[in-house]
Amino acid sequence: MLKQSLFYKFMLGVFALSFAFVMGCGGSDSTSASSESGEDSSSDSDSTEVSSSSEDEEISSSSEDDEKSSSSIKSSSSSSKKESKSSSSSKKVSSSSSQKEWSIELEEVPSECPVKKHSKKVKTLTKSSENTISGSSLQFDNEFATKDVSEVTYYEDGSFFLKCGDEKRCLARTRFVNSENKNLDDLGKISVNMTFVTGGEADSSYVGASAYASNDNELLRVNVYFVEGYISDSDLFAYGEEFTDVSANYENYTIFKSLSQKQVSKGTEKTYTYFVIHEASENCVSIEVSSLLKHIPEIADDDVQLRWVAVSTEVRGHANAAVDMLEAKINVENKNPYVLDESETADEFCKETKTHPTSGVVLETDGASQNITVDDIDYKFEVFTANEGFSSEVFFDGSFKMDCQEGNDNCEVNLFRVFKEKQKYTSLGRIDVEYSFSKEGSGGESIMGVHGYMDDDGREVEFFVLEDWLESFHINSDFFGEKKGEITVDGSSYDVYYLAVEANAENQLVKDQYRITSVRSDKRRCGTVNVSAQMDKWTKDLGIDVFPLVKVGPSGFFVAGASGTADFTYAKVNVQERE
Repeated sequence: MLKQSLFYKFMLGVFALSFAFVMGCGGSDSTSASSESGEDSSSDSDSTEVSSSSEDEEISSSSEDDEKSSSSIKSSSSSSKKESKSSSSSKKVSSSSSQKEWSIELEEVPSECPVKKHSKKVKTLTKSSENTISGSSLQFDNEFATKDVSEVTYYEDGSFFLKCGDEKRCLARTRFVNSENKNLDDLGKISVNMTFVTGGEADSSYVGASAYASNDNELLRVNVYFVEGYISDSDLFAYGEEFTDVSANYENYTIFKSLSQKQVSKGTEKTYTYFVIHEASENCVSIEVSSLLKHIPEIADDDVQLRWVAVSTEVRGHANAAVDMLEAKINVENKNPYVLDESETADEFCKETKTHPTSGVVLETDGASQNITVDDIDYKFEVFTANEGFSSEVFFDGSFKMDCQEGNDNCEVNLFRVFKEKQKYTSLGRIDVEYSFSKEGSGGESIMGVHGYMDDDGREVEFFVLEDWLESFHINSDFFGEKKGEITVDGSSYDVYYLAVEANAENQLVKDQYRITSVRSDKRRCGTVNVSAQMDKWTKDLGIDVFPLVKVGPSGFFVAGASGTADFTYAKVNVQERE
């Protein structure tokens, strides 16, 4: 339906001009208009003749931008689409009022689409209104810009039938409202299923899905339209600049972007509008909304909340058009992908006896390293030592052992999984570090657990998750910094510390030091550290910034005069990519 390149270059103008009205006062969830129920005139999708009447009442509108001029052209795909419709059997929709009579034909549902029928009717509306579907997390709302023969019928399953007669603007949508104001990552996977047919004529239109997001003070607003279809013979208007091409669920999309700004009492209000155009749009389709929204940089911001997602359609201009949305399903997993289910058992490997391979590689000098590949995953061993009295042996299955003798102030062995493309945990997916070790030692400090680095635009940020330590271990503020709070992850509480010291002439540091350290309340020597959940808690519960991940993995330290041995018989880093 949208295969002509002209469509990609020309459509957003009218919608961009009126996005504030589309969102209801700039995107808010409420629509300030009265609702009125009418007789059910649309019946279900099996009927071949549908008639309706519009009540002769005034319907107010705050939209003033319809009169703005914009150059437009006809899509070359419109005529071919219209011809294909007329050559097949179709459903006729007719309406009449004291002011106007009109009749249109709906296209047939393509044979490759599953058969869909409306469920029980909720109500038919002829005025702008917002309602909640009983027993559901969904809302439906519609808006009409002027008075004439227009109405929308909503059904219990969220489907709807919009008929728009000579309106300046008709909008209908079924929305999932994010009442808890969670951001995109906290909501989990969001997808939309829809099946629809259209008919008639309009100046401009779209059929598909939409989403709205904003920050707390509403100075940053983001409108996103996922376009799957339009009314035949719609004019297509110049809009936005091409932003990027993306893929989701093996489907290709082109994203266009525009920005408008205005001064309000709170400051500068910025509104971004994105149109996500499906390369091969269909009448029956599943849209991976959360996957596509990850490509919208403003929505990926942790300070921006996704307010709602909708199956929607809008018709603009002097239209005689109809959209029969036979299926409008919004799926929200509503599950944080970084937190374990209570039913999951992540540490089955702890029940097994692990041993090293027969031979490995000895690393004894400061800065020595060894690259290995385990299960097609590349790792890098890195060791550091202050002076003599240190030895380590690393193995090609990822296991390692270390020996730090008395008098050595620093003995360190890391098994790092290095990320070639630096990404935040929210993009990488769930990151688990698995380990099993034994140790002996005395004096100084010995810490075992997870070690890693993040990159803040060239600034190195180090982090630790400490799982075990010597009895002499204590919190050194020069190393750990100040306590920021407590979090609960992997069945235990962790105290979290943050150090931020910037190099300057006064303290004469060689380089800046930024360090985050989570210290487990109860020690353990075998288990799984959910690194993504740690980072999720750091930033959302404690306000600590996290950055793209450089490397992470199991680690063993003997420092500050400690001596002893540690034997990591099992060490692994798993990344469960986001769908």
